[in-house]
Amino acid sequence: MDVTIKSNKKPQWALLFKLGFIFILICLLLIPISWITEMIYERQGLQQQVEKDISRAWGNAQTITSPILVIPFSKNKVVDKKTVVEDFQLYVAPENVNMVNNLKSEVRTKGIFSTIVYDDDCKIAATFDLKNIKDDERQYYLNKAFIIVGLSDPQAIVAGITSDINGLVSKSFPGTNDADFVKSGFHTPVNLVDIKDVMTFSSVLNFRGTSSLRFEPTAKVSTFEVKSNWASPSFIGRNLPAERNITSAGFNSTWKASEFNRNTPDSWIDAAYVSSSTNMQQTNLEYVNPNIENDLPGVELIETANHYHKNLRSIKYAFLIIFLSFLMYFSAEIFQKVRIHPIQYALIGISLVVFLHALTFLIRTNWL
Repeated sequence: MDVTIKSNKKPQWALLFKLGFIFILICLLLIPISWITEMIYERQGLQQQVEKDISRAWGNAQTITSPILVIPFSKNKVVDKKTVVEDFQLYVAPENVNMVNNLKSEVRTKGIFSTIVYDDDCKIAATFDLKNIKDDERQYYLNKAFIIVGLSDPQAIVAGITSDINGLVSKSFPGTNDADFVKSGFHTPVNLVDIKDVMTFSSVLNFRGTSSLRFEPTAKVSTFEVKSNWASPSFIGRNLPAERNITSAGFNSTWKASEFNRNTPDSWIDAAYVSSSTNMQQTNLEYVNPNIENDLPGVELIETANHYHKNLRSIKYAFLIIFLSFLMYFSAEIFQKVRIHPIQYALIGISLVVFLHALTFLIRTNWL
């Protein structure tokens, strides 16, 4: 008598069919994921555009270059047996600089987007050593000297600038008086005729900026201090603050730089050296600052919980979530002999699609 034994083992083609079906479902689910990813990138682009619009009206990210003394002089030169007078500018770096910045930060919004701006009350103090400014072959115009302070966006200066030279109040003017070292900022005329050895310079200015503030040291000893009511600072550049104190009410940080951290000597002539924040087009410079502006020390005011970054990180795990969900059910079907219909796989995929559309709605309504 012949006995036919039926096997409960599934045919090989059935497993291949389900694997193919699962692969097709994953590919279909990647379509709404790509839509969400594109939308997040689009929102990030709009956020950056809003930051540019607000910074254009309020003030861009600022970079302050420490004071530099500029002294015009002339020197005789013999050309074809004729004496020709050539004009030059001598740049003198300060001995020490102390800069205190008080940032009053706030959030400016445009539609559903926002950016961080600040109002800076800046106090600058510098000391110059004039003992070595002597040369018999040069004719110095000491009554035409001036001090320049670099500011990357001088149009954001709120009010007039008050300066002090050796205890006497001096008036500062816009621009850097055609100085080659830095192209934007302000300058203060100074008469060096009656100043012998040491000159002190101090200035108080109020300017606005967006997101970040950087410093460029030029002195032998530089100290930069920043106080702010923003509780989430990010210290940037290659020189981190020597001291810092961060609380829920704000932060206080201090940078210290020596002559080894600057990229200028004690003095130089004309455009031999240029500022990091100055876009120079000359190719005949004796020295071009190797540091890009992003290497300068400073602080950036940031949002610790940027919802677009959070959503972008979450959506990157979407494929892994979908793959693990199907793998879990397929493993249960193989090892625990639980039969799962393809329609059930489709329902799982539909639930994931609903979740992704819900996430899209939350992003669109700015809930996430």
